[in-house]
Amino acid sequence: MKKILRALSAMLLLAMLAVPAHAVQEDAHAKNVSGTGIVSAHSGFFDITMLFDGRTTIPVPFENHASLTLSCPEGIGALYLIFDLEYGSFTVTDSDSGEKRFFGENGFLHEFADLEQAFGRVPQEVEITFESGTGMLNELSVYTPGAVPESVQIWEAPKNGE
Repeated sequence: MKKILRALSAMLLLAMLAVPAHAVQEDAHAKNVSGTGIVSAHSGFFDITMLFDGRTTIPVPFENHASLTLSCPEGIGALYLIFDLEYGSFTVTDSDSGEKRFFGENGFLHEFADLEQAFGRVPQEVEITFESGTGMLNELSVYTPGAVPESVQIWEAPKNGE
């Protein structure tokens, strides 16, 4: 009887230890790593410091073909861009593989780019290129992999019939 109780206790202890590790993985929150410190190169922007100041109503003008290169050793899981005026598509290139993905086709003012989903992995360095003309970007948030905060608005285009 004691052997059975010990075995059951050991199994219960192992089960309790396994659950939190699994729960932590599923509930992992993305970390906001936004700031000029992750910008390794840029061109065509008036003042990149204003992109990371938390003031979402002050636009930063940029030229056609403007670009930002962002680097984060933890990986870049998602980008959140807030435009002042509607803007067309922009390109995100994974610097390691050279693969490109296009975002912003719907011209939303709030653009969420899930890079982990788009590339099937988490890039450590990306270049964002704005090739749809000049524009005005109010804020740029950069997140590590994980669940982004509720303050990130993920807009979706209406489906057929909506």
